[in-house]
Amino acid sequence: MNKEKRVRDMRMIQKIAAGCIGLCLFACTETDELRNAEGKTGFVVSLTDGTNINVSRATPGKIVESESIDGTDFQLLIVNEETDETIYNKQVTSEVIKAYSGVYTLTATYGKNPVLALDAPYFKGEVSGVEVFSGQTTSVEIPCEVANALVSVAYDESKAKFSDVYSDYYVEVKVGSETVQIDKTGEKSAYFQAGSTFEVIFHGTIDGADKAVTLGSEFKVPSTLGAGDHLKLTLSPKLDRFDIPLTVEGVTVEEAKLTEEIPLEWLPKPKVEAEGFEEGNTLSFAETEAKNAKLNLKLSSALQDIKFKFNFEDSQEQFASLDKEKDYLLSNAEDKAIIEAVLGTTLPTINATEASIDLSALVSKLQTNAGATTNNAITIDVQANDRWSSEDKSANLTYTLACNKPEFSVSVKPENCWAWEFTVDEVSVTKGDAEKIKSNLVYQYYDGTDWVNCSDGMTQKFAVDESRKNIYLEDEPEERTYQVRALYRGTIASAEGSATLEEPWQLPNGDMEDWQDSERYTQPYYQPWQEAQWWDTNNNTTMPDDYSVYINYKCFPTTTYETPGFDNNGKAAVIRSVAVNRMNSEIMGAGSTRGILYIGTTEDDGTLNEGKEWFSRPSKLEFKYKYSSYDGEHMGVEIGLYSSDGTRIAWGSFTSILGESYDSYQNGDVPLTYERTDLKPNSIQIKFQSVAGNESVSTRKTTISMPNGKSYKIYEGSVLTLDNIELIYTK
Repeated sequence: MNKEKRVRDMRMIQKIAAGCIGLCLFACTETDELRNAEGKTGFVVSLTDGTNINVSRATPGKIVESESIDGTDFQLLIVNEETDETIYNKQVTSEVIKAYSGVYTLTATYGKNPVLALDAPYFKGEVSGVEVFSGQTTSVEIPCEVANALVSVAYDESKAKFSDVYSDYYVEVKVGSETVQIDKTGEKSAYFQAGSTFEVIFHGTIDGADKAVTLGSEFKVPSTLGAGDHLKLTLSPKLDRFDIPLTVEGVTVEEAKLTEEIPLEWLPKPKVEAEGFEEGNTLSFAETEAKNAKLNLKLSSALQDIKFKFNFEDSQEQFASLDKEKDYLLSNAEDKAIIEAVLGTTLPTINATEASIDLSALVSKLQTNAGATTNNAITIDVQANDRWSSEDKSANLTYTLACNKPEFSVSVKPENCWAWEFTVDEVSVTKGDAEKIKSNLVYQYYDGTDWVNCSDGMTQKFAVDESRKNIYLEDEPEERTYQVRALYRGTIASAEGSATLEEPWQLPNGDMEDWQDSERYTQPYYQPWQEAQWWDTNNNTTMPDDYSVYINYKCFPTTTYETPGFDNNGKAAVIRSVAVNRMNSEIMGAGSTRGILYIGTTEDDGTLNEGKEWFSRPSKLEFKYKYSSYDGEHMGVEIGLYSSDGTRIAWGSFTSILGESYDSYQNGDVPLTYERTDLKPNSIQIKFQSVAGNESVSTRKTTISMPNGKSYKIYEGSVLTLDNIELIYTK
């Protein structure tokens, strides 16, 4: 098609495009029209003051984009599908078209759809099943497209000129009895009803005589065309052809597209549609959080360029070099490399017809400034069909990525707090990528002055008592409490938690200084307490209450004390095996009994009630002891911690070497093995025995001295001397 024809066609199409390129019923001006039509029943048909038209990109010829071309010549027909009543058959109007509630078909047309005519396009669009509700306006979008067929001719003189062969020539198009001529300028096209049978005949005058040839099966020209079909014929002279020197260079049938006939500047300006962004073109996210973020480019023709501006508050080195005043262009190779490095993605190429910019990788790279929100703005201007998206002054082309502090917190379970250490639970992430955050964390506690990294990952171990807070003050339990937190990439702190260390309780009368002395008849009697009872013995087993049966009844306590104790200070408990009899002391009595000192309470009948209330968890039991072994025996110690339901939490035991005696104090050490670290104790049991376990007990006749200054003849076995019993709370 020559240049002059294109110009004339474009002038004509400017008017035609009113509906073929665009009829938008309410869709483009929804807010204004709804405001004007509030409270009315019917349809809103608006072209925004009668000049706003739409052009299709995805499917040329259909209405989706707003453009300023006159479109008032479109005819609109609205028919009630239930009653077949026509309620509107006029030109498109911006007023509300009143209608009763019901279901309707809407048909928009332009042109007369002639049997055959030159330059007479016919356009049509129809939607059905559109429901109207009482008191509401209904918006409808009608896609319109070419509804008749057309034939155009191009006269190709690149090989030879027609004037060298013909004094005159033209192409005749026939439909039934109707004919039109496409002259040698090729400026006009023949339009006819879709599905009609037609003929194309070339007429050429040679030597004063008209010679005609029908361009039919010989040249593979179709005999019918469907709606929107555009038959393009390219003809040229062929001098060596007999009869009529003509050849058909090309026969193509294409979809009729107005965009082929419209100057680029008539096409809609490119648009940018944000995916994943909220209102105001802002995408808020937590640092490390994965987000889908795309800028989809809506193009009517090939991409020509993209202009970027960056205004980042993120202070990372990779963004520090960005010039806030500079326009970075896709068409500039150096700029493109910088943009792709910043965005972490591959940009569209020039001349692309479909394009998208993925910002998801950029989102994952952005950071807060030590937890303070950073707003990172990208302004994008797209060029296509010689137009920039910024021509739309109402368009917001700045897209802000608001990077917020990730949200995560820590806590410490009570069972993970010991007297010498605590372990922070793994961080809980509520906003952000948990794996990324956990990979760059340190756990800290506040020591009263500074935040200090925990000594072993999530665990803070206190090596010696002096490194802990003063946790012995019963009236200041908060002194055992530490604030804890997790710190991400060295700058962003989690919500804080707290860890309260267990109080390192010590055993009352562990130094064995408190005793009550008394005499039951002529024998001494000792109890290891003065006021508050904690320890008890099995003395009641060898010293029953009833002495009336045998006046010469001999009895003696298993557990007494001596002075001085360890390091020549105070007192020490003496736990011995004894034998008693009911006749006289020269004859062995009812049997030998091991001595026991334990935590608990002894009944008058000798029943031992082991254990006392206890809530802390020591690491081990330590004590000082001497031992006199008789008959190859050895002493024994047991310690256990129990939960409120009787579950054993920890256990430890110690026995001396069989048959060995120690005249000087030894260090006793009983480590506790924790079988359950998820439970807190409710009670403690400790038991010292002159002979370990349930082994048999031996005694022999001897004389001993007591703290009261008296000597006694008794049957005695192995003897355990005990002092400075304490629990240790370090590891």
